[in-house]
Amino acid sequence: PEITIGTNATTTVWATCPQGKRVLGGSCQGLNFGGHLYLVSSSNFPYDPNWTCQWANLDEPKTIRLRVTAICATVP
Repeated sequence: PEITIGTNATTTVWATCPQGKRVLGGSCQGLNFGGHLYLVSSSNFPYDPNWTCQWANLDEPKTIRLRVTAICATVP
């Protein structure tokens, strides 16, 4: 998604696995940013169908594009 993040603010973006599948891993990618934008966390919680990425902006407000990918599979 393309989002605007303010100064000294954080934002959370996620990718969701289809129903019946579990998250095995994932990735977070910032596609167009400069300054002081940091990836704070890249993870999922047990039994959560999402891969979650949290970003922090320590610079002036900016509009950025983020890509979040979840690796999903059917787990017996």
